[in-house]
Amino acid sequence: VTSLLPAFEAVHTVAIVSGVSGRGSPTDQEVRDVEYGGVQNAVRALAQDGNKQAFHGLKNLRVVLCSSRGTTRPPTSGVFGDILFYKLNAEAFLGSVGMITSIVKPCGLTMESGNNSTLLALHDDEPTPTGSQKISRFDL
Repeated sequence: VTSLLPAFEAVHTVAIVSGVSGRGSPTDQEVRDVEYGGVQNAVRALAQDGNKQAFHGLKNLRVVLCSSRGTTRPPTSGVFGDILFYKLNAEAFLGSVGMITSIVKPCGLTMESGNNSTLLALHDDEPTPTGSQKISRFDL
C-alpha cells in the first residue's frame, strides 16, 4: 500500500478497472492478489489520513469498481469461477468501507463486428431479455 500513497494523495475519487484474464493459467494467488488484494490496496491508499482530512472524512471519498456480471452466482470451479469469487469478495469489501461506492458489472465483450446492439442496464445479475451476455466492442 505504501507505494500507492503518493499517487493517491489529494485524490477523492478512484476508478478501479484492473483484473486478470480468464485465458492462460493464472494461479489462485495471482487471481486473489489482483481481484481482491488490488481493490483493498487501492481503497486503503485512498483512505490515507491526508485525504480523510482534506475531504472531511471517508464519507466524501468515492470508489468506482469495474467488476463483472455473474459474481452473484459464480461457477464453483475453474479459473473463471475463482476470478468471479474474488471479484465478489472485493464487492463485499467495498460495501464495508464507509465510502461512496459504485460497482459496474459489465458482461462479456467480443471483437465481433457490431450489429447495433442495445446496451441494457440491469440490476444484480438479472438475465437479459434476449439471453445474450455479450456485446461487441464496436457496439459500445
